[in-house]
Amino acid sequence: MDLVDSPIVAIQRGEVIASNEPARELLGSFLAVGKQLRTSFDSPARDVTFDQFEQLNFGENLEVELTLANGYQTLELRARGALGADGADGARVQIVALRDVTSEQAAQLTVLYSGSRHRAVLDGLREGVIIFDERGTVVDANRAASFIFANVGHSHVLGLSHNELLVGASVGGRELAIEQLPTTAALVRSESTSDNVLRLEGRHGPRWVSVSCRPIDLSAGPQGAVLSVQDVTAHTMAESDLAYLAHHDPLTGLINRSRLRMELELAVARSTSDAVSVLVIDLDGFKDVNDSQGHPAGDQVLIEVAHRLQRATRPTDRVARLGGDEFAVLLGPNSEASIIANRLIEAISEPIVLGDLRVTIGASIGIASYRNGDDTRIDQLLAYADTAMYAAKRAGKGISMVFEHQMLEQVMRRTELRTAMDKAIGEGEFTLVYQPNVRLRDRAVVGFEALLRWTPPGGEPLAPDEFIPIAEDTGQIVAIGRWVLEEAVEQLATWQRQFGRPNLSMAINVSARQLTDGSFVGDVARVLAFSGVDPTSIMLELTETMLIADPRVVAVVLAQLRKLGVLIAIDDYGSGNASISYLRNFAVDVLKVDRSLILAMDEDLATGRAM
Repeated sequence: MDLVDSPIVAIQRGEVIASNEPARELLGSFLAVGKQLRTSFDSPARDVTFDQFEQLNFGENLEVELTLANGYQTLELRARGALGADGADGARVQIVALRDVTSEQAAQLTVLYSGSRHRAVLDGLREGVIIFDERGTVVDANRAASFIFANVGHSHVLGLSHNELLVGASVGGRELAIEQLPTTAALVRSESTSDNVLRLEGRHGPRWVSVSCRPIDLSAGPQGAVLSVQDVTAHTMAESDLAYLAHHDPLTGLINRSRLRMELELAVARSTSDAVSVLVIDLDGFKDVNDSQGHPAGDQVLIEVAHRLQRATRPTDRVARLGGDEFAVLLGPNSEASIIANRLIEAISEPIVLGDLRVTIGASIGIASYRNGDDTRIDQLLAYADTAMYAAKRAGKGISMVFEHQMLEQVMRRTELRTAMDKAIGEGEFTLVYQPNVRLRDRAVVGFEALLRWTPPGGEPLAPDEFIPIAEDTGQIVAIGRWVLEEAVEQLATWQRQFGRPNLSMAINVSARQLTDGSFVGDVARVLAFSGVDPTSIMLELTETMLIADPRVVAVVLAQLRKLGVLIAIDDYGSGNASISYLRNFAVDVLKVDRSLILAMDEDLATGRAM
């Protein structure tokens, strides 16, 4: 959506990164995202000008006139530094406002030299033009100028003195004295001024006008002045909006990653004895809400989380949204990072009402701190907090953890395993071992449970709890789980035929990512049809926590699986928070109680009674 009617282009390293519709209309084929803006012009000063543009810092301005590459149009370019830095490499961003001054230049010559014919020319201009006599009184004005100053509050301009016309004009929040007005420069000192942006108090709020004023000299000495004026209110506000959007998240209104880095750098530069701490927050269970309720509901959750973070922090703390469901908090002085982190977890964990629905999510938080004298860079500090956050997720979610350097070794190890898993299936590195299920009364083997094992080339076998959580996080578990399903069912079919035991069963573990992937039910149906085994000989095992994560989606998938005829088991029941009554919502055949419950009953007979 375009913000203003004035042509505006945003550039970074001279390349066009954004533009609005008026700019595209003005420049036509000369403008394209990713193209160097300077190639649109053909003037001797072009390269020097754009080199200067690229060096503009936040708030700095540069105005020039250049000839368009078509050879006849003259454009006024006003560049303003919109950002101090953007991105990891610190590249600056500039906002360039464009104005076609070809007709204005010709029209002003007509005004000065044509006398009786200047009225039609004046009223045909989009820019305002005002003529002052030698005393500084308005003696003529075109329709555009009358309209512009009507918005400021002047019902008429003819007969006004130049200082009455520009009463209250200010620049940078400072009101100009009469001798500082551009009209005074032209009328009194015979000086020309161009592109001064003045703030005037209008009837419905402030207005910004860009004015250029030149003395009129018809060889007989100064005989007044001509003022060119353009209302740039929308343009000025758009620049402000663009700068705001460059530093803020449009959904939540929080500062974004770029702005957080800038404020973090400032906090570190100012730090003395106090530590500078940053928290990185990732929502637990947000994907389930987004997938089951839709993105509008997900957006409402993110907005509510942003409000809760702001309410739970102090005015000296800065809350940012880094992207997706990841937030950060830069803590102010005298902060107890762990205490604040726990308070944020409690605030986020409160149920969120979405119409008739109540959803509950959690948060995992990583904490990293800089102390005066540390050699930690800003990017490292955020990366450390991010590392600690993922450690908190692996430790069970819903907690906060402080960064420790040994976590980096774990991250490197996880990265190595993630890379190695990409080729492990194709290289045949995964294997299945089968744990027999024995009937106690006659010691007969009645089935098996398929257990996944991985031995990288030249390495030692890896425990499943070392690589399966990584595969869950990255989504690689979907492909691995599909291979496990195919391999285990094929092995069961072979044993059933080999031993003449069609009643042998196979239990196969299913991950949460598999269950909600969307292709899992189809995979099961395909494998059953190919193998020809009785569906009731296949038992799919889920963990209790999978039921709690997204009960509505899980219930639908389980119902589809039951239609195929396979059996469903809940493994490790009692290790989570689901009650017996919770199971009424799901079609389950077998409940495998976690050993921790059995041990508790054995240790404390008084409390270990049947539920």
